[in-house]
Formats: sequence, structure tokens, C-alpha cells
Amino acid sequence: MGQLSDLAERPLIICGMHRSGTSLTASLLASAGLDVGRELLEGNAGNPKGHFEDKAFFDVHQRALIAQGVVREGFTASGRGLVPAALDEEARGLVAARQRAGVAWGWKEPRTTLFLEYWQELLPEANHLFVFRDRKSTRLNSSHTVISYAV
Repeated sequence: MGQLSDLAERPLIICGMHRSGTSLTASLLASAGLDVGRELLEGNAGNPKGHFEDKAFFDVHQRALIAQGVVREGFTASGRGLVPAALDEEARGLVAARQRAGVAWGWKEPRTTLFLEYWQELLPEANHLFVFRDRKSTRLNSSHTVISYAV
């Protein structure tokens, strides 16, 4: 992947389903200097140290899903998530602001997996890190996480 500073132009999109280890992954990358957001979702009983999810990306994804008639959690079998024109401008502004900061950046938000085609079109230079966890382990909330990435 090169230097961490290269990520200013090539953001890192952290992808994975809920409870798959993406919060741990994002927290490790944040501690290494990756800007995963300035306003992050707070922790809760299931994830007391925080989710390391940028509220702005979280909000865009939730509103896009609601606009398509999908529950905000993203449970759907329809496949590709579409970003309505009204939110496209907001998403582009969000990306532009993050790029202007000139630092290594990226984001983690589980619903991102539903919008991969959109983000790939908008950010063809982006790197992707896919976090996979055995389905049974995810259900049982085990600590066995396997990380696979594509650059």
C-alpha cells in the first residue's frame, strides 16, 4: 500500500458486516494515524470502546437506505444500494472535505458494503480492506477474526 500519507489521495474503505471485527480494525488503524472521522459514533454495551464509525458516512448510508424503502440497519436482499441525487452532492462534499485535509483518511461503516459500487465510481483510487469473520463466530461474538484486503 505504500506510505500511510499516500492515503490522503487514496482513502481506505474498511468493509465488513456487523460484529465482524471492523471496529477493532478501524481502531487499530486510527491508532496508527489513519483519520477515520472527526465525529464518531459513541460506544454502547455491545461495543463499549466505540464503533469507530464516522457519523457523516453513517448518516448518508442510513438516509440512502430509507429513501429506497430499506430499513436503516440495511437488512436487504436487493443487492446494490443506490445513493439518491439529493445525497450524492452531500457525499461528494464529504469526500472533498476529507481530501482537502491532506491526511491519511478512510472510514468504516458496515452499510458501506451495500454501496461499494457507488463509492468505487466516486473514488476509483480508493483502497479497500475487507474484514471477514466466520458466520458462526459472528453470531457467537467470538474473537476469531480473519482479515483479508484488496488494494
